[in-house]
Amino acid sequence: MKLTVEHIDKAFGKVVALQDVNLQVEEGEYVAIVGPSGCGKSTLLKVIMGIIRQDHGTVHIDGVDVSDLPPEERNLGFVFQDILLFPHMTAYENIAYSPLVKGFNRQLRGQFVEELFIFGKIDQWRNNYPIEISSRGIQQKVSLIRALATGAKLL
Repeated sequence: MKLTVEHIDKAFGKVVALQDVNLQVEEGEYVAIVGPSGCGKSTLLKVIMGIIRQDHGTVHIDGVDVSDLPPEERNLGFVFQDILLFPHMTAYENIAYSPLVKGFNRQLRGQFVEELFIFGKIDQWRNNYPIEISSRGIQQKVSLIRALATGAKLL
């Protein structure tokens, strides 16, 4: 999967968050977006995800302009810095929710979620609610595995 971001601009009122941002990520590449607080890192990721709309520019995935597609149609996964787990769902339910929404067949969904629990080494927390998991690291791991459970091509 190739991600191309071209000439992205985004302002919030008079505050310019992104100006003429260009980025290309080839399949198999790992990229870190770093910078000081308030420089636009999260804004750029939200534009790529489709959570917020850019003022100008395009986002392409595998050569297809997805700028007008809603987040759920972009096949991207995202893990927020602030942990956003559903508080009324166990760790298992949080992770199983994404493949459910994506329409995975029930049997395959269960098998896939089980494999993710083994992969993430979080089986002991499967029946715990987020508030019962005292470690932020484990909560973040559940959040990351939930993003993987979407089957997204880009995380």
